[in-house]
Formats: sequence, structure tokens, C-alpha cells
Amino acid sequence: MMTTTYKLETIEHAIEIGKGLSGSRFRGHSKSCCELTPRIFRKEYEDDLLRTFRPKVEFELIEEFKRYAPAFSDKLPDSDNHIDWLFLMQHHGAPTRLLDWTEIVSL
Repeated sequence: MMTTTYKLETIEHAIEIGKGLSGSRFRGHSKSCCELTPRIFRKEYEDDLLRTFRPKVEFELIEEFKRYAPAFSDKLPDSDNHIDWLFLMQHHGAPTRLLDWTEIVSL
């Protein structure tokens, strides 16, 4: 199995790398033909009338996760540490704006 390591310098560099990986399959995406899209930006979280992302829904999901988080872990981020909360949500399968680039490798 060949592993490629990337050193990210900027967000633009991350996007460039991601675009170059379109032939692979990633967690959360069963087909390699599709664009990589964070779960919170997928159709089930869009406004039905406007067909756009709803920030209020994201905020409500984060707040709900924070209320139930003590059942998942006794080590929780500080309430104002937003990125660590998003990491924890992503780890537990909650919809976030984070994108898991873990490649699925079939042996």
C-alpha cells in the first residue's frame, strides 16, 4: 500500500490537494465521481425553498450536541473552543463543515 503525505501551507493548498484526489473514495462519499462536500452542506440540510445552506441549523446542531456531549465523553472542550467542538462532533458522526479526507483503501 502506497501512502502519500502532504504538508499543508494554506487553505488554498488544501483545496488544490483535494481536487487532485478526486479519483479516490473518501469516508462519507461512496462514489469517487462526486465532489467532496462536508455533511452540513449536503441537500438534507438545505433550505427547501431557497436551496441554500442554513447557518441557523448548523448553530442549533452544535448547541444540541453540546447539551448531549457529556454522555459521549468526560473530556470536553471549553465552551468557547469552537474548533475542538467541531472536531468532537465530526468524530461522533454529527454533521459539520469539516471534511474528513481519510481515504478508503481496499486491500
